[in-house]
Amino acid sequence: MAEKGDGDFKLQPFNVKSEEDILNKFTLPIKSNKSSPEFSELMPDFGQPHNLSDIILCIGERCLHAHRAVLMQWSPVFKAMFSSDFQEKGAKQIPLPGKEYDEVLDLLCYIYPPCKQSISADNVRHMVKLADEYQIKFIKAECEQFLTESASHDNAMEYLYLAETFSLNDLQTSESSIKLCQCIYLHFKISAFEGVMIELDGQKVTGQ
Repeated sequence: MAEKGDGDFKLQPFNVKSEEDILNKFTLPIKSNKSSPEFSELMPDFGQPHNLSDIILCIGERCLHAHRAVLMQWSPVFKAMFSSDFQEKGAKQIPLPGKEYDEVLDLLCYIYPPCKQSISADNVRHMVKLADEYQIKFIKAECEQFLTESASHDNAMEYLYLAETFSLNDLQTSESSIKLCQCIYLHFKISAFEGVMIELDGQKVTGQ
């Protein structure tokens, strides 16, 4: 945990004793140097029990250890799962069929501080999918922002598909849609030009 003092933040080891401690330590923003050894040590090792972790997420034969309180804090889906009359309410292990271990790990690393994940071209597809499924609004918003800012003629068609599939309303606004459509037009224009050049090169080779 980070404690403020003298205008700066001092990193302290996690030492939790109750659910309230868990929420306080795992939902407050932390200012820290992500490259520092202290920062890496603060991030939980989800592959084993840590800091009173009380739920195990099972992905195939592998498991991730987490806290109900943290999952419920960020996800209405997990909140309903753990507080309503679902079979998962009292379960110690929750199977997540159809999920990829590394993708769920990315999600946990994003909602647990100190967050060492960022939305990128490598993870935006599975992050927006999981954020939509578990209704984690802030991750979905950050995915949408990344998609909007990184649209190009190479990815425009895929981004429009993601916008439609996961109801990314901002990405579907007129300005963003026009930008994506322009990118798609440019993509086909470039592809058509390249096709013509290949055909011309072929004619030169054959002497036609």
